[in-house]
Amino acid sequence: MEKNLYNEEINKWRQDLDDSLRRENSWLALAGLFWLNEGKNSLGSNSACDILLPSETAPQFAGTITLNKHDIVLRASSDIEFEVNGELIVETILQPDTTDDPTMLHLGQLTLVAIQRGHQYGIRLWDNQRS
Repeated sequence: MEKNLYNEEINKWRQDLDDSLRRENSWLALAGLFWLNEGKNSLGSNSACDILLPSETAPQFAGTITLNKHDIVLRASSDIEFEVNGELIVETILQPDTTDDPTMLHLGQLTLVAIQRGHQYGIRLWDNQRS
């Protein structure tokens, strides 16, 4: 009887782990980490961009993310709209993951968030429709 309980617990742990790894913005969906340079950082699927998005899903040039000391500002290119909290935006200040309410940007199936590690700032990218 104890062996069956043990097997059930192991199977539940495995299923919970699998579910956790496959959820939105999980480690399996992680697609990139880009450290920001002071000033403008280009964002898009063009290989010349500082923040390189997947070419299958992202526009060539989606906009810029400007780092000015501790301020991080997204400016979308004229034909692109990002989504934040269900609203379409073309410009916003990004709150990093070290704040109580980090800004989660959505561009189609992609999710981006600003991160802060010490004095460095970056952009973490997830592709939630990865194959």
